[in-house]
Amino acid sequence: MLFGTGRRLMAEKGMGRKMLFGKNIKYWQWIVIIPIILYTGILLYQMISNMIIGLDYPNELREGVNIEFTLALLEGKNPYGKQWIHEQIPGPCYLYPFLYCSVVAAMAKVFPFDIIFLHYSLTFLSMIVSGGIISFLVKEQTKTKIAPVLAFPLALMFHWRYGYVGAVPDSFGFLLFTLAIFFATREGRRNRVPVNGVITVLLFYVKQYYILIAGILILYYLKESKRKAVQYIFFCALCTLLSAFVVTLCFPTYWTYAFYLLKGTEVYFSKKQFLYVLEQFAYIMTIYGIFFILILYRIYKLGREGKLSCQWKIKNLEEPLLSLGIENKEWIQWCHFFVSGFGLFYFGLNDGAYLTYYLQLFAPCLVILGLIAWEEIFLVKAERKKIVFLGVYGMIAMLSLFLSHRRLPFHKLNKEDIEAWTQAYRYLDSYSNEEIYHSPTTAFFAFKNHQYVYDTGHVNITRESNYEIWKDSKTDRFLFPYAGKIYEQHHKHHERMRKKVQEGEYGLITFVQGLDIVLDESLLEERYEKIDTISLYLGNMAYDTQFWALKDNRAGGK
Repeated sequence: MLFGTGRRLMAEKGMGRKMLFGKNIKYWQWIVIIPIILYTGILLYQMISNMIIGLDYPNELREGVNIEFTLALLEGKNPYGKQWIHEQIPGPCYLYPFLYCSVVAAMAKVFPFDIIFLHYSLTFLSMIVSGGIISFLVKEQTKTKIAPVLAFPLALMFHWRYGYVGAVPDSFGFLLFTLAIFFATREGRRNRVPVNGVITVLLFYVKQYYILIAGILILYYLKESKRKAVQYIFFCALCTLLSAFVVTLCFPTYWTYAFYLLKGTEVYFSKKQFLYVLEQFAYIMTIYGIFFILILYRIYKLGREGKLSCQWKIKNLEEPLLSLGIENKEWIQWCHFFVSGFGLFYFGLNDGAYLTYYLQLFAPCLVILGLIAWEEIFLVKAERKKIVFLGVYGMIAMLSLFLSHRRLPFHKLNKEDIEAWTQAYRYLDSYSNEEIYHSPTTAFFAFKNHQYVYDTGHVNITRESNYEIWKDSKTDRFLFPYAGKIYEQHHKHHERMRKKVQEGEYGLITFVQGLDIVLDESLLEERYEKIDTISLYLGNMAYDTQFWALKDNRAGGK
């Protein structure tokens, strides 16, 4: 009796210790969480600080084209209208789809703020909301508070594009991309399939490469039920046909820009481009390699547990096509992992945006699956080993943030960089009463001062060599007749600008050697002299911008 009472007391005491220990574990998590929160605050401060600086100085060479397109919409012009190609001055040469700029233009109708500020605001808001969605998705599939807290700052870094907050469509597209994944996993909502059909088509009109979401969702719905997959394909097809009809009717030249002229971005298969794909993958592995290893180990564990054994069910539409022992909310991340992984063998060939596709299309599933894998593999250990688990978890968290910060750095302008921009703007101010020929580096100044700028980042596809290729192809002339008119319009405008240079009609010319497709130094030297060359930083790229003034009219007539 006494012995039994003693054993009971010891058991109760042991249980009390276990409960106390488990409770302490929850508090121990904050040792890891608090540094992550502090780092996130610093990260957001840096983003906002750089965003404010970027209102005057572009963060990327092609930002100007988005501002130009948005301004054209606000002026009531249709950049894809047939009437535009008969104008003497070409409209925006815009290779991105139109939805992002249209949203900013709509915002400008409601909020009378600076147009660059509105572009940056939409990007920043997209970063915050998409980060919140990813954090929520992680929270649903993990057991600690650390995982969702860590996922948020890592998700912010998926938006890196030679910087973070910019006037480009990528972040807005990424927001819709994450929304589609979120809606797919809301199994209680009846309207989630048609909503995702709409989002899929909208994504095509933000950035074309986000169309990979269609492959992800089809694969996901096939595991839920064949009927859901058929419904999703039907709604995608319906929205595609309706949108194509509206776009063709309202924006007749859009398809020429979106399909034919986009070829000028040089996405092609070659040994060099394939090595470029591998180089980017290797770079991504220096940041997320530990998550990738955890994913591989997770695959091994799932295989040992028999959860990868697949059963195919062909007949009943209500049943899934394939049955796996993986929960649907995790399964969509595996769909994301494999579809995006294979898709990058094509999209990664584009050398116009280093790492962009890997960060936006592949990094999210690496982080989410990596965090799920870490907790599923190691959180099942005995209570005492959870201290070790949390300690290693903290090391992984700090290491992933450190690597992201080092390998995806901020490119904050230092004092010398700002002085260079200030000097460049002084030159532009001194010639403000005369016509200025702007390079893409000075496009923001031009927009703020209501000056015309031809090259805003995408006009390189109107090179005369591309025009000749179009003329030599019967197929291209038949399928894309507007392309010839666009090329011809730009060709005539190039000639007019060269003639104005020869006649000395520009008071000041800004010129970046190797970037300008209209002018060259030999043409400039006839009437102009170089008064300065200033290295201007746009994000992490410096462009040596030359300033040429008329030989008899230096420094605004001084």
